[in-house]
Amino acid sequence: MLYNAKAKISTKYEDFVFYSYKDDKNFEHVTLVKGDVFEKENVFCRLHSACVAGDIFHSSECTCNSELESAMEICEKEKTGLIIWMNHNSISDYINSFDKMTEKKILRDFSFASKILNDLKVKSICLMTKNTEKVKQLKDLGINIVGMY
Repeated sequence: MLYNAKAKISTKYEDFVFYSYKDDKNFEHVTLVKGDVFEKENVFCRLHSACVAGDIFHSSECTCNSELESAMEICEKEKTGLIIWMNHNSISDYINSFDKMTEKKILRDFSFASKILNDLKVKSICLMTKNTEKVKQLKDLGINIVGMY
């Protein structure tokens, strides 16, 4: 396994298993796993770009927190699923670019997410997104996406 740490975490959406991964740029990414996703097909999956303003401070300028909570709720309802919380920037970079991020869509690299999915041996996913760039990147990286939710 590629993960650095693993622990059980209790949330208002019941229990998840919390995995920490570190990429080659030394950014840490978190994966929340609900139920048994190993070697499973049609796993509900959200690729969530870390958003300090929305995820932590519940900024009214973005929908990040509500999208994250919705994904957790779906995982709880389905009793299986995963959320990959992608940390693309340092906190300083994020704060310095916040105004620009709210003005236009930022293209991000989701290649490390494919490594996480492969590490968890997920066979296929139903991706919780409306972002066609995420779908394209993951498909180009060999991830089997059976639907979007």
